[in-house]
Amino acid sequence: MVVAEERAVLHGFKGHDVPEFDVIRSCVHCGFCLPVCPTYRVTGRERSSPRGRIWLMKSIAEGRLDLLDPLFEDEMTLCLNCRACEAVCPSGVRYGEILEASRAQLVQHRPQTARERLFRFLGFQVLLGDMRRFRAANRLLRLYQRSGLRALARRSGLLRLLGMEHADRLMPEISDRFVVADGSFYPAIGERRGRVALFVGCVMGTSYAHVHEATIRVLTRNGFDVALIAGQGCCGALHVHGGDPESGRRLARRNIDALDSPYFDAIIVNAAGCGAMLKEYPHLLRDDHDYAERARAFSAKVRDAIEFLAERGLSAQPGSLPMTVTYQEPCHLD
Repeated sequence: MVVAEERAVLHGFKGHDVPEFDVIRSCVHCGFCLPVCPTYRVTGRERSSPRGRIWLMKSIAEGRLDLLDPLFEDEMTLCLNCRACEAVCPSGVRYGEILEASRAQLVQHRPQTARERLFRFLGFQVLLGDMRRFRAANRLLRLYQRSGLRALARRSGLLRLLGMEHADRLMPEISDRFVVADGSFYPAIGERRGRVALFVGCVMGTSYAHVHEATIRVLTRNGFDVALIAGQGCCGALHVHGGDPESGRRLARRNIDALDSPYFDAIIVNAAGCGAMLKEYPHLLRDDHDYAERARAFSAKVRDAIEFLAERGLSAQPGSLPMTVTYQEPCHLD
């Protein structure tokens, strides 16, 4: 008697936040994305390009590849989600949406170690979920950087032993003072041309506070009242990029509740990643009956600081500065 060999059952996309198949199949595999993809340029591997990753997603959707295949997870993790590919795609493939949905599927269905669960809880819920705790942690980091503890940790080899040497080098300098969304109000200088709310966020307010301060100075000198509305928090981009869209939705609702007001002409951001996330709240909350329409109205008012001033114009011709500067335009600012 011949016993038929059972075919292995492949894990597919299921549950919440499934990548939209219409978006997956909108890719025509033209290859325009290859030259602008940093991971493809470094590795030279087709699977490490947007086109290759979309092919992997399509293979899972069609039952030809297992969702839990280590290759799929490696490529979804390796992607920087910079979205440079979206800017050059002739088909308008919304690559970021299906990448983030694929990561959400991995988080939902791949067993996580206790260490992974702990770090995700501490990072996404404890720190980024509450700006008071986040600022407290940043004060400790500032003490570490300023007190000589970092120099000692580097010289002793402790960072290398803990596997944190690279993370320490990448960590930005914590600002001497933080910009906090505490209801502060900065009146326009000269003729008043409008009123805006500044999105403070998380890292920008603690590691790049000088950028917020400069943004406030430029906006007020160009005739705009600037308000730092209390109640806002992290934009949720790190959660969504990390495969936790539900936490991202909670933060999105909080920010909409805080900043959705007819009194503001615009919601100003000066971090392109935060701006991209705020503009994608309509997609994130598309199935939320109470917030879908509010998210669309909110998103329509989000403007990068430079974008806003380019639209409204400057109140006076600025003076000249005898220096050479480089302007880096983020690939997902469009």
